[in-house]
Amino acid sequence: MRAYCPACAVEVEYEGQGTNAHCSVCGRTRSAADLFLASRARAGYTMFWCPTTPGFGVRVTHDGFRSWVLERRLNGKTVRRTLGCVSGSGRNAISADTARALAVQRSGELVQGKDIVTEQRTAAKLEKIANLTVAKALREYVDDDASREHPLKERTRRDYLDMIEPEGVSASGRRHGPGELASIADKRLDKLTGVEIKALYASLQEKRGVDPLSWTV
Repeated sequence: MRAYCPACAVEVEYEGQGTNAHCSVCGRTRSAADLFLASRARAGYTMFWCPTTPGFGVRVTHDGFRSWVLERRLNGKTVRRTLGCVSGSGRNAISADTARALAVQRSGELVQGKDIVTEQRTAAKLEKIANLTVAKALREYVDDDASREHPLKERTRRDYLDMIEPEGVSASGRRHGPGELASIADKRLDKLTGVEIKALYASLQEKRGVDPLSWTV
């Protein structure tokens, strides 16, 4: 029987009879049941559905990793949620009975319009935003060349980052003032108010002139 071997990271021939078989390349042994499921999922993964609990099943990847899943139609769309790992497939594994009970619970929640997974993802995004400061957001923007057609030039990168630098002494020993955004660099974005932005803008106008085109970074 041919199946994917996690140790070799390729599809190989498994040899042997009885409850176990071993990889013909590295000799790793796998149970007959695990090997059968893995052999069915040679490309990506394969789903095995429970005949008694609608929408409840097991997803098996080509390397033999198994997880309990719930799938149902909701508002014309297919919604699939992972419930947990099958015993022997990773940490925090749950039994079939526990997974089945969880599937029934999650299915009822979805019907009522409550999606625990989506709520958790939304909460995680909000937590990430809540910890995002002006300085961190600017650094992430400068480093995100993947979203640009052309990467920022080094001088442009430096100009952006200088805007959040506090007053100090440069590497050459020359003293410099604070950057344009230094006063709000450590401010969380979700706490930044319009009043603070207007005050900063007024301060920059007073320092550099009313015409923004005359400003130099």
